[in-house]
Amino acid sequence: MLSSLCVRKCFGAFTLIELLIVVAILAILAAIATPNFLEAQMRAKVARVRADSRTLATAMESYALDNVAYPFCDPQQNHSYLSDIPGLTTPVAYMQNLLPDVFPAEDADARTRYYRYYPVDYWQYAYPQLRGFWRWIVMSNGPDRKIDITRENAQSAILGDLWMVYDPTNGVRSQGDVILTNRGFLGNTM
Repeated sequence: MLSSLCVRKCFGAFTLIELLIVVAILAILAAIATPNFLEAQMRAKVARVRADSRTLATAMESYALDNVAYPFCDPQQNHSYLSDIPGLTTPVAYMQNLLPDVFPAEDADARTRYYRYYPVDYWQYAYPQLRGFWRWIVMSNGPDRKIDITRENAQSAILGDLWMVYDPTNGVRSQGDVILTNRGFLGNTM
């Protein structure tokens, strides 16, 4: 009888306090790890947007070499989505398929799930004084999933007064678009 009492005492189960301490430690570790994981996810999405933008840039430059002009979009519209631009995938495949925006607007329909594209024709029509400034611009909505550049604020945005460019130093959910021009990425997008 004495030996069985010793075995029970020596190899007893965990107490409730010990289990609560372990659960609390796991909860603290999860609270520390979750924001880092979410930030890593956002950085990966922004890196994908940058890679997709470079692919689009290569396709547009190839298109321009063959057609002596960049793909056209209607300058009367605020902007054009890649789904509105004929010629990038057919008849010559400058791209295999159109790339959807990693950050589509929350109310996006099938057409607006793609990157926005502004060719030189758009800028010359809207603001003739900016002729030759850029040849094209490709934009993603960025992590806030909102269009930050509109026809109304484009001139001041182009001139650098009001450009809402995504900047990861403002937090992974910062406002602003991820923007690639023929001169490179704008802002600090990693």
